[in-house]
Amino acid sequence: MSTLHPEFAFLPRKFKIAISGAREDRAAIAWHDIGLELKRSAAGEVGFRVLVGGGMGRTPIVASEIAAFVPWPQILVYIEAIVRVYNRFGRRDNLYKARIKILVKAEGQKFFDAVNAEFNKILSHDVGARPS
Repeated sequence: MSTLHPEFAFLPRKFKIAISGAREDRAAIAWHDIGLELKRSAAGEVGFRVLVGGGMGRTPIVASEIAAFVPWPQILVYIEAIVRVYNRFGRRDNLYKARIKILVKAEGQKFFDAVNAEFNKILSHDVGARPS
């Protein structure tokens, strides 16, 4: 999905997505740009808890939870919304500050609100992305 997707084509730095479905987090999802933890809702629906903005390196930062539960058919749309907001507002002037972790730390709730607004915009405009 991401190989030929235009939002993923010109990211300023490496971009890592980790997925964990085990009882114990074996993928260290809190240390990646996006971390996905497989969950089941109280109603039995399968989905993901979404973390964003983690990373190691010069400035280690633990990712923040952006969504407690996103249904699995919508997870790629949610990731696209995250990447769109990152592309729109992320820093490109400084190689060391061009990571999503820097944007999430600087903007906090404003970043989360922008992602959720973008997600809703995609869902309302894309017939194929709407929940069934």
